[in-house]
Amino acid sequence: VDVQVQLIPDIIQAPMNTVCIEGGDCTLSCIAIGVPSPSIIYFHNGVQVEINDGIDFETSSSYDQTQVLLHFVNIQLSDAGEYHCQADNTLGSVSNGTDVSNNATLTVNSTASVNTSLSSAIANE
Repeated sequence: VDVQVQLIPDIIQAPMNTVCIEGGDCTLSCIAIGVPSPSIIYFHNGVQVEINDGIDFETSSSYDQTQVLLHFVNIQLSDAGEYHCQADNTLGSVSNGTDVSNNATLTVNSTASVNTSLSSAIANE
């Protein structure tokens, strides 16, 4: 008799608050466990994130764990906001975003404000 234990998904590492600079690259990470290994999707301000020219996903998976990295290339000010992930498998679904305080805030600083800060820091030396 072959018995396989199945486990409902659980997010063990949710995305964390992150600060990025406009035009740069940036990454958020979400790790979930479950059997079968869960799939992970991201949400930005409550809307599911889709792959596009500036967004890509990198997934690594084992028997009971999945990690999905959300990569931003040439990040834009419009990418700023609240992010959370959701893990799904055949037994159910879990999200770290049910409570807004669990959402990660992605802050994108404009290159203009970064250059101004650097200029004033250099001028004050």
